[in-house]
Amino acid sequence: MTTKTSGNILPKLYSDRFDTSQVSNLSLFLFHQVYLLLAKDLNGIVIAAHHIQANSKEELQRQLGQDELLELTVPLRVFNFTASFCLVPGLFFDPTLRPAYLFFADSVSAEKNLIFDTGLESNNIHLVSSIDKSLADLLQKNGREAAFHHGSATFLAFALREKNNLINQEILICVYEGFFFVAAFANQELILFNSFEMTSNRDILKYLFGLISQLAFDQLHCRISAYGNLEAYDIDEEWGKGYFKNFRIALPYLNQQYLKELSDYPNARYFDTFWELQ
Repeated sequence: MTTKTSGNILPKLYSDRFDTSQVSNLSLFLFHQVYLLLAKDLNGIVIAAHHIQANSKEELQRQLGQDELLELTVPLRVFNFTASFCLVPGLFFDPTLRPAYLFFADSVSAEKNLIFDTGLESNNIHLVSSIDKSLADLLQKNGREAAFHHGSATFLAFALREKNNLINQEILICVYEGFFFVAAFANQELILFNSFEMTSNRDILKYLFGLISQLAFDQLHCRISAYGNLEAYDIDEEWGKGYFKNFRIALPYLNQQYLKELSDYPNARYFDTFWELQ
């Protein structure tokens, strides 16, 4: 199945009175051939956004090296969706063992890449991942302060924050182009989090049926909440309720502010334009 374009995001968007001197920090969301870059002022309000597509990983890195916003030496938060990851309970986490934790998910990255972690839910969970060292160096050029996170950190943090509003069997999915994240909760506690590749909505069905069986959830009772790039894969409530009684399409509430000229920027294709890890 060929994915369709869902919504429209302009390549570069600025507020009417944008000035580089107003930029206080940047948030970069890295995909295989796409990146989103949000520039924020001192009040945390988004005043500029770049949505850049490339034909290859190399071309994307070249675009990053030439991006005028990334020429600013302000603090940068990087969310890398292109790497493997693993979760480590806070009780057992030791920062000196990051390479060992990641080795089981991706032995190559654990040996060659810059490895980092993100503490979630008051450090009850650590999300360990990596980024290519040459790309990390590019993003930290001129002594820029950069904090690195796996791309799933935003959705997982959101899911954990929402857990008190979940029923006793709940699955949350967030769809991007070519893959989706899934978080499963039993009695409002996280019991599974992973990502899966997808080419069509049939892939989601395959994994969801497998997970429901593996977790011994009741297919008629379990609630499934779907976020993200759903239209591109022909996923709507009618489709979902054809397989799951308790299926809903959801949008994250905004925890980011946009200037008036950018108020239409949040786009369902990208969960992260609505809600960002704080």
